[in-house]
Amino acid sequence: MIRILGKKKVAKRIFWGLAIVIIPSFVIWGVGTQMRSNNETFAAKVNRQSISRDDYGNHLQEILDQYRKFSKQDAGENSAEMEKIKKAALEDLIRQAVISQEIKRRHIKVTDKELLDVVRGDPSFKDEKGNFDERRFQATAAGMPDEEWIKIEDNLRKNLSLRKLQNLVGSEEQVKVTDQDMIDYRKKYSLAPEVV
Repeated sequence: MIRILGKKKVAKRIFWGLAIVIIPSFVIWGVGTQMRSNNETFAAKVNRQSISRDDYGNHLQEILDQYRKFSKQDAGENSAEMEKIKKAALEDLIRQAVISQEIKRRHIKVTDKELLDVVRGDPSFKDEKGNFDERRFQATAAGMPDEEWIKIEDNLRKNLSLRKLQNLVGSEEQVKVTDQDMIDYRKKYSLAPEVV
């Protein structure tokens, strides 16, 4: 058949026609697949740092658990309350990412000595005289799995890093942001005005 089409000089037109029809569909299909896979892997990006959907889901679940604990009810799946909770969970993760990036940018580190000082200052590890009780600490440590201690240490390091960042920012010259500055910023970045 190709020989017949070649003799009639139609083959070239048919091949070009097929190429024009088929190639764009593969390109569109491939881009759509890439976009879908990207949307499935992260919930947001903050200065090139991705917040994964798993992290978002876990954080959202923590907030929902707290909501149930304090309100003694569930937020309806499609309710306005659920939308507020979802938005708050994502904003919280974005805030954490920005703070973490600033801590890295300023090269803020927490030493092991600083970590030990916090543990030694914990009232739950002090005796009746207010001194650090090594036995009480060891008894608590022996009863916890290693994974739990790793989480505690990680949280302590994050909290100490945040405290150091706050002290640095607080000691720097005070920055004043006026209402007009906020309005201009929102206009520049096409942000909706905040409803209070």
